[in-house]
Amino acid sequence: NGELDSSGNSTVKGDYFVRQVVLTPDQQTSAIDHAQSLTGVMTFDGAGNYSFTGQLMDSQVGSAQTYSASGVYSVSSSGQIQIQSPIDSNDTEFGGVGGPGPGAIVASATEYIYDDIFIAIPAGSGATNGIVSGAYQVGFIDFLQGNASQVRDGYFTLTSNGSGSFGTVSVNGAMANQNNSNVTQSLSGVTYSI
Repeated sequence: NGELDSSGNSTVKGDYFVRQVVLTPDQQTSAIDHAQSLTGVMTFDGAGNYSFTGQLMDSQVGSAQTYSASGVYSVSSSGQIQIQSPIDSNDTEFGGVGGPGPGAIVASATEYIYDDIFIAIPAGSGATNGIVSGAYQVGFIDFLQGNASQVRDGYFTLTSNGSGSFGTVSVNGAMANQNNSNVTQSLSGVTYSI
């Protein structure tokens, strides 16, 4: 894959909240050998460079680690983006800017040995709990301890009152190690803070 033009680099600038999940499957069996999860703040300089500070969870280590990285990115005039992966500098994430929200980035490695997803959302300043109001549909997939035989997935709706409460949330899903039976779990008093 060639380099993107960098005429849109200045459209990605400042602090972004980042979440990246990387799964490394066995090339013969497709079973997940290694899982990593990155959360933190990535600062883009608007000129093609970034720095990251946050936390890395690694199934081969077993506990959270403080983590930092730096790398490069390019944004084309059409909003396509490629980012040097903060987890593996030999990997490149390809995606788009702005699709799921103002300035949000969604990308994935398409040409390497990983199955992954990279999401970055601009960090707002002066934000309050009131900016989160209404209903949000949520879906998830989890490979407990990076083990595909313990995969679980689910979905639920979060309805915010705009003042820090989601109230009671009903989570629907299934777990591979529980015979893939459908399960519903009710969580009461779910709160948030901006």
